Amino acid sequence: MILNKNKSIIGLITLVISLSFISCSEDVEIWDSNTLSYSGTYDIQLLSEDETTVYVDYDAGDQIQVYNTAANVANDIWIHDLDGVFPLTSKFNFAGNSTSFMSTSTAWDDLTNNLDALDVPDTDSTINDEDIADLVESVDGVPNDPNNPNHIEGVIIDDDNNLIITEADVVLTVDREYIRSAITEGSIGIADAQTTGGNTSDSIRIKIVLYSGTVTFTSYETDEDSWVIPGTPEYDWEFTSVAYDSALIPDETYVVSGYRYTGHAEDEH
Repeated sequence: MILNKNKSIIGLITLVISLSFISCSEDVEIWDSNTLSYSGTYDIQLLSEDETTVYVDYDAGDQIQVYNTAANVANDIWIHDLDGVFPLTSKFNFAGNSTSFMSTSTAWDDLTNNLDALDVPDTDSTINDEDIADLVESVDGVPNDPNNPNHIEGVIIDDDNNLIITEADVVLTVDREYIRSAITEGSIGIADAQTTGGNTSDSIRIKIVLYSGTVTFTSYETDEDSWVIPGTPEYDWEFTSVAYDSALIPDETYVVSGYRYTGHAEDEH
C-alpha cells in the first residue's frame, strides 16, 4: 500500500510538472478542436505584398490568434488581430489544410464581415472638425436649419462636437476600412521557424487581401429603463449593412509572417 501510494504521488508530481511546462511554452486554449493544426497565438510581422518592406516588425502584443468556430468545423476558423496591426476579427473558410490553404472564395459576396469594422459610432465621444462635413453628408437627411450645417434631421453635432441622436430611424453611412477579407495563400509549418530568442517554433505565413467600403447604421430608441433622465428618450446606433467600394478605398494586400508564440522569456518583444 505504501509503495502504491508513493507511485501515485510520483505520478501526480510528474503530471503537474508536465502540465506546467506545456502552459509555459504554449497557451493552447482549445484541446478538442477540429482545427487544432491551425489554432494558436502567433507573433507576427506585417509585410508588403512582395515581402520587400516590413511595415510592422515583431513587437510586444503584435500577435494574431487563430481558433475554431462555434461549429468546430474543419477548415472554418477565426483570425483575430490582438493589437490592431490591421484591425481584424473575421471568420474564414479554407480549402486545403494547415500546411497549404486559401479562402474558398475571394468574391465579396462570399466573405464574412470583419467584426472590428462594424463598431457602432460612439455617441458619447466627440468627433474631429475635419470629419463633420463627411458625417453631415453621410446622414440620410437634410439640415433643419440652413444656417447651421451641423444640425441635421435626427442628428445634432453640438458646439463641443458631440454627436447627439434625437430620433429613431436615422440612417448613417460611414467609410470603413477592412470590412471583409480573403486569404490567397497560407501555410503553417512544423518546427521550421527560429524565434527572435533563438528557439524553434512553428511558422505561419498568410497573404491577405483587405476589402473596404461603407457601413450603414440606423438609430433606434433604447430601452426606457436605461434613460438617464426619466421621460427623456435616448437613442443609439445599430448595424444595418455593408457595401463594397474599391473606388472609395482601394483594396490592400499584405503578407503576415511569424511564428507560434512560445511563452519563453527570451522570445518576448
